[in-house]
Order: sequence, then structure tokens, then C-alpha cells
Amino acid sequence: MKMEVGGICAPTSSSTSIRRTTSHHHGHENIGYIAKAGREFTQRKGFKEGDLVFVEHYVSCGKCEWCHAGQYRHCENTNWRTNPDAIRYGYTSAEKAPHLWGGFAQYVYLPWNSVIHHVPRGVTPELAGLVCAR
Repeated sequence: MKMEVGGICAPTSSSTSIRRTTSHHHGHENIGYIAKAGREFTQRKGFKEGDLVFVEHYVSCGKCEWCHAGQYRHCENTNWRTNPDAIRYGYTSAEKAPHLWGGFAQYVYLPWNSVIHHVPRGVTPELAGLVCAR
């Protein structure tokens, strides 16, 4: 995804209690355009190249009870505090392949299990970023 708007929340921007030993890209309120989409991604997700989208910062497992209930933030796959292999945009190390896990990068990688939403027509990326950051 080609990034247009990436944000951080107040706790992230002011937190001094979170210590990271690896580099990472901030940005977990991410709005952008699908830059490249494979056939399977398009069929599975319903998105195509050029679509303006909002990406939730949770990259869920898609299999647990929390994921089936739409409560991705409770999925163990997203809990970076207790799971060293967890993936969350803005929290995952830039050292983890493919190295594009934060909205302050030029591009963000969207795996099959990313949680993506269409931005409605007529809504600019900047406005979508403000709404999503609420």
C-alpha cells in the first residue's frame, strides 16, 4: 500500500515507558492506496489496485475466537507485549521481513490477514485519517 496518511495516538507519542531494542516505523492509523495487489488478494479481500483504504493496526491470526468475533485486538497474534512474534503496524520491528510495518514508511505491506476497510468515495485521505484516529 502506498501511504498517504499515517498517524499515532497520544499514548504512543508521549510514552516513555515503552522501550524498544530494535528499529521500527511508527504509524498505526494508516490510510493509503493499494499500490499492487495479487489476484488472490483481490479475490479474497475485494480490494484492487488504486482503492483508497484504511488499515487497522492489528494483523490477526484469523482463526481464534477473538478474530471470528471481530475483536482483533485480543488476538494473541497482535499482542506485542506478550508475543515476540506479534505483528501490529507501528509496533513491529522494521527488522521483521518484509520490513514495512508502520505508516511512517512510504509503503506498507498488507498480508492476507490484515484488516482493511474501503474509505468512502469523496472522503480525502486526510479526513479519513482524522476519523480513524478518533
